[in-house]
Amino acid sequence: MKKFLCLILLLLPLCGFAKTHLFVLFDAGETHALQPVMEDLIEQGETVDVLALGTAQTLLPDAPTVQEVGRSWDRYAPLPDTQLLSVYSPDVVIIGVASTIQLQVAKAFEGKATVVAYYDNFNPIDRSVYASLIRDIEPHVDLFLTASDKGAASSHAKEVHTVGNPDVEKLIEALQECDSDSQVMAYIGGYDTDYPEALELFATAMHPFPNYQLVMCSHPKSDGSLEQTLFPSATFSQDSLAAIKQADVVVCHRSTLGIKSLLAGKKVIFVDPAAHPMAEEWGAFLATDVLSFQKAMEAEAQVAKGKIPKESILLFRILLTNEKGKKESQYQADG
Repeated sequence: MKKFLCLILLLLPLCGFAKTHLFVLFDAGETHALQPVMEDLIEQGETVDVLALGTAQTLLPDAPTVQEVGRSWDRYAPLPDTQLLSVYSPDVVIIGVASTIQLQVAKAFEGKATVVAYYDNFNPIDRSVYASLIRDIEPHVDLFLTASDKGAASSHAKEVHTVGNPDVEKLIEALQECDSDSQVMAYIGGYDTDYPEALELFATAMHPFPNYQLVMCSHPKSDGSLEQTLFPSATFSQDSLAAIKQADVVVCHRSTLGIKSLLAGKKVIFVDPAAHPMAEEWGAFLATDVLSFQKAMEAEAQVAKGKIPKESILLFRILLTNEKGKKESQYQADG
């Protein structure tokens, strides 16, 4: 059945069923996850347009954008001029759920195109810092796609599918091709209001571990100045994948990259004085103080508790190109 389904998908563009897809991206997580989906659709003969806003601008510098809606744009601020959307006539609109602009896009194309929202986080929606935005978006979409069953179970949308996260599969594949260094630690930066407290805790907790080569990856929304002040001797990198590949331990505040690294088999420590439950729910170590960080460093790596669907790009393709494929997609996601 699976081979037949793949054959049908490959023949779809040749049979005249190709569609025009408009991706409207804002945050880093959704952009990393959806970029391979866009590339796959193009390979299948589909037409793909991209509007990159917010942090997505820095990750997709060649994509059309709105210059004033840059990296520092408030996610709750609306698009200054929605008239620019009128130049697009998509069959399918794919949005993240991290900004008011994406809510505006969902409303603008509601009833005119198939509107699809993707929630790339691995946690229940109400755990998200922008949960209110997601709840506002849900009623205006035809399909709500999630990275994990935790997100799907928490959704109020009328049709929900768990499709996984292509970025996880990319990371797993990359880690199979390299050896990590037992003396390298990758730190994935954040930007929440309590992030400085967590970073200062990490700086203190690292004093007993001077032999580690620390590779710092500041969050795309940040200029990295706080990390550079606290860790002047660290190596700084914009390539989080390369940093994770070479590291024996991955440390973060609340980044979904921490969960991705855990699913890929890395030892992961969340440094979070507020004791956010995400880390332990997925099987990562949670360090709320110096002592718990030291214990985590001394412990063996843990196996991830949660799973996400495999072949996520194929699942995306089925749902975005072929309405008849929905049941097959749901079957694969559940399996």
